[in-house]
Amino acid sequence: MNGGNPHIKLPKTKVEVEVTARTGASGGIDYSHTVNSHGNGGAIDLPKDSGPYKIVFELDDKTDLGLRFDAAGPFFCDVSRGGHCPASIDRQQFMVESCEDDELTVVDWNYGEAKILHYQLNVTDQYGVPQAPYDPIIQNGGGVKT
Repeated sequence: MNGGNPHIKLPKTKVEVEVTARTGASGGIDYSHTVNSHGNGGAIDLPKDSGPYKIVFELDDKTDLGLRFDAAGPFFCDVSRGGHCPASIDRQQFMVESCEDDELTVVDWNYGEAKILHYQLNVTDQYGVPQAPYDPIIQNGGGVKT
């Protein structure tokens, strides 16, 4: 996985993100989130040359669906497509470290070009049926921490 990743052996800075799911007016799911550290206008903001981050997403399900992170594919972000409409994970920039029902930990290596990345959190209901995903952004500063 190293493949030129200058941050592979550096300690990771923790970012905590609380994701809340509520039943929307039309019966769908309305998501919101709060970034408890390293936030900028609701986006996760990782400064240039600051090294890798461990992003911990906590799911607060306020629906009657029994939502949980989809263990088969909880996090998508395709850096090569500018992060738009991700359908997989770019393993050079991200790694899913752990996935439990209501907690997902992702490593963002945060190196290379600075860019805004659209990512997707995938969830299922209590029966394992995929539900509408949540798709906020990360402001990756990139660079190399020395």
